[in-house]
Order: sequence, then C-alpha cells, then structure tokens
Amino acid sequence: MVGYSYLKGFKSHLESEALQGALPKKGRNNPQKCSFGLYAEQISGSAFTEPRASNLKTWLYRIKPSVVIGGLGEFVENSKRAPYVQQAEIVTPERLRWNPLDVEGQPANDKQIDFVAGVRTVAAHG
Repeated sequence: MVGYSYLKGFKSHLESEALQGALPKKGRNNPQKCSFGLYAEQISGSAFTEPRASNLKTWLYRIKPSVVIGGLGEFVENSKRAPYVQQAEIVTPERLRWNPLDVEGQPANDKQIDFVAGVRTVAAHG
C-alpha cells in the first residue's frame, strides 16, 4: 500500500492527524487555543497512585467536548448473551450529577460558606 504510513510500537509516543497542522507544536499538549477550533481532552490509562513517569495518557483533540455528547438510547440486552443482567437493573452511560447540598439550612449557592464548612459525609462504612 503506497502512500500509507503506519504507527508502530507498544507503549510508544505516537501521533497522527486528519488535517495537517491539527496537532499542537512539540511540547505543547494543552494549548489555550487549539488549531481548527478543536477541544483538547486528556484520557489517563493509569491509576492516580502511579508515579508520574510511568503514567499512560492520551491527548485527544475533538470537534465537540465529550461532555456535550448525549442522548444515548436504551439498549435491550439479550438474556442468552448476558444471563447475569437482571431486568430490574437500569444502568445509564450518561453522566450523573448531584445538586449542591444545603449547609445547615442555608442555600447551597450562599457566598458566605467556605470549603471546610461545606464538607459533608456522603457515606460511611463500619
């Protein structure tokens, strides 16, 4: 196949671009303004306890940020393929958010509350 170049290697530093000049210059992973109006996102493939030098990460430059992608539909699972799935379970791939909690009867958007006063126990064990 003439005209194609393939990315080789495992655990290597690879890069490819659909449009010439879409990637930032060397040494700039997260520029303030990306080329072609793209959005920079980083995906980490390592645990947060890993040493910084051994972290695996990927930089993506996307047309739309992943947070605006939504509207995923329901998928009916085949019981023969996944017998462990119970019908009563509803799992959504959408992002789930909690509304701010009230702090001792004050509204959550009150500007007089500092971080320490706003810390709340959500769950405990033992």
